[in-house]
Formats: sequence, structure tokens, C-alpha cells
Amino acid sequence: MNSTVETITKEELSKMLGSERLVLIDLRLNWASAGRKIKTAVHEEADDVDNWVSKYDREDTTVVYCSSPAEKTSRAAALKLKQEGFRRVRVLHGGWAVWESAGLPLQRKSAAPTPQGLISEVFTD
Repeated sequence: MNSTVETITKEELSKMLGSERLVLIDLRLNWASAGRKIKTAVHEEADDVDNWVSKYDREDTTVVYCSSPAEKTSRAAALKLKQEGFRRVRVLHGGWAVWESAGLPLQRKSAAPTPQGLISEVFTD
């Protein structure tokens, strides 16, 4: 088994967004990915690959990214995906920081409306 993983640049990934054969996986911690993500990305837990790997087609191009510019988390997950038979796995070069700083397409989580009659703020002494 090859222990290397190919990377993809932000420019290459930007051109691929919207492709029906692209699976884009956000591996940042929940708190880090709660407000924004790369457009079309789905969030998965990096340390739980075994539990979500079966949701995706091994023939699709799968791109993973994390918050580390060194890509440590995404590389580990990508290697696991390769071991599971994914043929086209790539890591976003530079991770989330490179994408965000370039001003490329993001999806923002919209706040859910507060049901009428409920207090939407928490007060402390």
C-alpha cells in the first residue's frame, strides 16, 4: 500500500466545486467548522473514519481538509481512506487557512430562528 497522499491546490479544487463526482470532507473539529465551511463540504470526525467511510463512493474524487496548514489530520484520514479502497483521495494543500485567506467560496451556517416566546439570550450575574 502506497503511504503517500496526493495534494490538490485551492485553484484546482475551486474548479472542481459542483462536480457530482466530488466528495469534499471537512475534518475540522465541530467547534471550528460550526460557522463556515468550504461550499459543498460535509463534516466528518477525523478520528472516526471507520464509522463514516461506508457513506461515500470509493470511485468518487474525495478531497479532505483540516485546520492544520501542515495537513496532519487530513493526511492521516486520507491514508485511512486509501486503505479502505478509495482510489482518488487528495488533501487540500495548506488546509482550511489557505482556502479561507484566498476568499474562495464558503458556506455560512445560518442561525436557526428562536421560536416565539423563548428567550434567545443567556444571562449571567
